[in-house]
Amino acid sequence: MADITIDLELALTVATDLAIQAGEQLLARAQQRITPSGAQLTIVQKLNAVDLVTEADEDAENIIRNGLKKHFPDHSFVGEESYGQGMPNNQYIVGDEPTWVVDPLDGTVSNIGSNYVLWYIE
Repeated sequence: MADITIDLELALTVATDLAIQAGEQLLARAQQRITPSGAQLTIVQKLNAVDLVTEADEDAENIIRNGLKKHFPDHSFVGEESYGQGMPNNQYIVGDEPTWVVDPLDGTVSNIGSNYVLWYIE
């Protein structure tokens, strides 16, 4: 295993900034959806009826993934919305490098099922 040094203050700053950016995008999408004109939400079922993903989920994940890749090009990324796509049997591929594990919108079912905005980024 390689000796890897990580600036944790930088990692926290970057992660916080990216979570805010993704959250702002998610909030804007939620506000559009609950207006009288009601922007349409594209929903895709992943594994079952309660395992759903929206464009907003994927866009938030892309904001976070691209930002992390810019600041930490040697780190790996596992995102809930993209993980397993194109991998045989959803194989877990994690090496010795630092790995970011991200759920860009925890609470998708609550987010799409009501006019209450109840979700968070983890």
